[in-house]
Amino acid sequence: MTNLEYIRENGIGNGFTVSDPHDGFRKDNRLWFGTCDTCGKSVVNSVYDKTWNHTVPAKGISGDWQATREVDYCPQA
Repeated sequence: MTNLEYIRENGIGNGFTVSDPHDGFRKDNRLWFGTCDTCGKSVVNSVYDKTWNHTVPAKGISGDWQATREVDYCPQA
């Protein structure tokens, strides 16, 4: 088992744990989904990022659209 597989399957985040980690709808091990045990929000794990990430609003954005970014920690922890 690789380090990425271990992190994914055991729901190990950076200061949080992930409930119900599962492979995405394509079932190709590239994008996994789960729920953060700390805040209850959806988190993702990408083969490119290799960490469980929360999606948060990007700061300094104004106008009619909302930008987001992914962070490897729980914003509520």
